[in-house]
Amino acid sequence: MNISSTDRTSFLACILAAFLSFFASGSPVMAADAGSQREAQPADSNSSHSGTPAQAIAQEHSGEEAPQQAAGRRQYLFFAVFDCSWKNVERGPQGATNARLLFEQLRSVQNERSDLHTEYLLTDCARDNWFALPLSGKDIVSKRVEHMYQRLVDQATLWRMQDPQARINVVSLGGSWGGAQAAVFAHVVDERGIRLAKHSESAKPRLGAADGVLAASGDISQALVLLDPVGATAAVAALPASVVSGFQIVARDEKREAFRSSTIIAQGASANRALLGVTVAGSHSDICGGYERNGLAIRTANLAIDYINSLSATPILQRQPLPTDPKINVIHRSDQEGS
Repeated sequence: MNISSTDRTSFLACILAAFLSFFASGSPVMAADAGSQREAQPADSNSSHSGTPAQAIAQEHSGEEAPQQAAGRRQYLFFAVFDCSWKNVERGPQGATNARLLFEQLRSVQNERSDLHTEYLLTDCARDNWFALPLSGKDIVSKRVEHMYQRLVDQATLWRMQDPQARINVVSLGGSWGGAQAAVFAHVVDERGIRLAKHSESAKPRLGAADGVLAASGDISQALVLLDPVGATAAVAALPASVVSGFQIVARDEKREAFRSSTIIAQGASANRALLGVTVAGSHSDICGGYERNGLAIRTANLAIDYINSLSATPILQRQPLPTDPKINVIHRSDQEGS
């Protein structure tokens, strides 16, 4: 499982096919008052990039893969999932978010694969939110990120105890405010590397961690999966060097200013095809998930699944069946949500 050695061509094909499937079952309709609906116009070429070649995972170091294989280093993948739930609002999405559903799939796969581990942190965004807290909720983000980092340290130490040559890669995934937290987490991993767990300090010589660091940032490949991230500060706008790949999905039809997507990964494909930003039909929670009529959320999840599957030589997750009922494929009016 190697973030830096994925076949670009195959990923281009699957991500483009999934992207076009947003309208494969007919145009989504706009959910409105009193059951009325109107056709939603397809996204224009500037916002939906359906004709733009999608990105593939970047090769971090073009000549690195063969030496790694010769040395017999096995790849391990740690998924850090940051969720943001609105279940406690009086009006709005009440179901599981896409971040939650992806985590549950990953956790199920984890039971069968010793080279994969997933951790999940939830923020109650109906209670704690970036637009009502000082410094965009920096204290809450810092606590969530620190908690996740300790989980990474513990799992990485376990992997290295079992396999002293283990190469550990990190995928940070988040929706809504969780997307901003995922981006901050990527910065923390890049700044600190992966440290040895305090309870295993006696193993420093055996693990080659005399300085207490299991893996410096230059020995870690990171990827980001961002589902309409919001609440990000300027500090996370520039991605760290260890992020070799990333995918951001933006909600085209979100009208609320506080929920406009933060540009962590720019729209379109980067020059080296390592990063991709796309805009798709739907309001914020149509992308992040949680509505009962979840056709667009399923399509968004499938885009993320195709991306995640590109990180491994064998598929990790299963795509969800696309709903054909037009009543399921709706764009919700998020301005009618309330806390």
